[in-house]
Amino acid sequence: MLHMGDRSADEDFLKIKFLVKLLSDLGSDVSEDNVVTYAINGLSHRYGSLAQIIAHKDPFPDLATMRSMETYLSQALNTMILQEPTDLN
Repeated sequence: MLHMGDRSADEDFLKIKFLVKLLSDLGSDVSEDNVVTYAINGLSHRYGSLAQIIAHKDPFPDLATMRSMETYLSQALNTMILQEPTDLN
């Protein structure tokens, strides 16, 4: 299984695209649904809610849609982390 670990969303998808191309070049028939499923299963715990949304989306998204969703969430999470806490006093 391919796990995201500490890779960014962009690094993660570059790795996935590389592996899909490698498998295709070796003659393996790699379906888009299988690639998305493996990508979902490899998401870090930080993206758990996104994995659930993608897994239950109808129609099942392609890899480009999943990447867009993950990139958006990654940017939102990073923005939340970078914002300074508000002083309530």
